[in-house]
Amino acid sequence: MTDFIATLAAERTGNWEICKREHLWGVVGRGSNWKKNAGQVRAGDRIFVWKSGLRNGFIAQMEALGSLRLVGEAGVVVPWPEPDWFGGVFPMRVVREVGDPLTDKFPNAQKRVGVRFGFNNTALQHIFEEISPSIAARIEKAFSAAPPAAPAIAKIGVPYAAAPPPMPVIPMQPFAVDPDLLDRGLTAHHATVTALADRVRRDGHSPLLPTPGDPLFDLAWFADDVLNVAEVKSTTSANEENQLRLGLGQVIRYRQQLGANERKVIAWLVPEREPADSAWTEACTDVGVHMWWPAR
Repeated sequence: MTDFIATLAAERTGNWEICKREHLWGVVGRGSNWKKNAGQVRAGDRIFVWKSGLRNGFIAQMEALGSLRLVGEAGVVVPWPEPDWFGGVFPMRVVREVGDPLTDKFPNAQKRVGVRFGFNNTALQHIFEEISPSIAARIEKAFSAAPPAAPAIAKIGVPYAAAPPPMPVIPMQPFAVDPDLLDRGLTAHHATVTALADRVRRDGHSPLLPTPGDPLFDLAWFADDVLNVAEVKSTTSANEENQLRLGLGQVIRYRQQLGANERKVIAWLVPEREPADSAWTEACTDVGVHMWWPAR
């Protein structure tokens, strides 16, 4: 096993999230040594990631899952902004990540050799460089003693802005759905979402709409760091059973999707009116889903 230090530039720290998502490290193609250094990487090698800039230090330990592949080779994907910045990539997995960077001091009196870990900080300038087993052991020991990073929680939604009421549906011939019924459903759905958003605001919270990539919930809000997610359904005596079955399945799925990384999520099924069958409230309670309607 060979050990390396990989440097994450201060102005590109956002690339780290992409590295973790794609299980890929991008080697910066600058200078004369990057290809030689990164070309030594083999599966099982250990890489320590140093973040530059303010609060600098080691933030993660990776394991290489394969060798370097050069940008331009068939099948090589560069998922980061500024793809021309990178010369090659290799697959990796994150072994551990720390909450606070493991930093060091590099006094000139010691010819810029770190007091804590013992490597010369020219390794950081070279961006990707091999280190000795003794230095790697010091870094590994610090990682083992450091508190792990808290699970990342992705941002959800954008602030809710009330949309105008839906325009009437223009009848077309032939049509499979009665446009008057469609108008009624769209209008009722809009009114129920608006009523729910008003209630959320009255309770002191900020309603949210989904962004691209979020599940297509109707409304969400945070309360005491708990994410609430709601599915709204227009209902009539004719369609209530099918609408509530559909809505319950949707909001359970939203809860599961949004509950990644240990986020707590409360699911809400919101029909436009009180269900004619009171057993629906019990059915929701049985699966941990809350029910609310505007007149409640």
